[in-house]
Amino acid sequence: VLVTGVQTCALPIYLTTIHPFLPLLPSTRDHLVSYLRYSPPILSIALYSILDPNADLDISVGSYQTSLADLQAAVMSVQSYYGRGKSAEARETLQWVCAKILEKGWHRIDAGGQEGMDVEFVKRVRVLWWECWCMEVLLAIVTGVRTFVLQGVDCAVLMSEIGRASCRERVYG
Repeated sequence: VLVTGVQTCALPIYLTTIHPFLPLLPSTRDHLVSYLRYSPPILSIALYSILDPNADLDISVGSYQTSLADLQAAVMSVQSYYGRGKSAEARETLQWVCAKILEKGWHRIDAGGQEGMDVEFVKRVRVLWWECWCMEVLLAIVTGVRTFVLQGVDCAVLMSEIGRASCRERVYG
């Protein structure tokens, strides 16, 4: 029921108000509906939590798997936590996501070896990487707690124009 509700009512809100600043998911309604349909339910729950700050849908780190959709959901939860003043939970979830990205080797996705990988998948991994990188720096600055997971990591992830625009908007307003 939650997935249906998110898909029919809230997707236009996500696409027009959140996607420009958090471009983790597909950018058209049809692609987004399809992506959510084949993703774990936790992604729809996280999307709903970011769309409705009163929902107070806390998702513990232990609830996530390590698929791309789960990591995207976790990043949405970071935003939701931070927006509701739960900076400790935001930091814990973000650190977990960053660690999983490193374990998967996604911080080197453009170093070669991605031949045969789905182009959309690689694009989403890039956006996820740069979103996490920007969020880690910004959360450290805003909260005053400097616990970097990605600091000094040797990465090979091209920054797309979407990633540059998102980071620029967050840093410079």
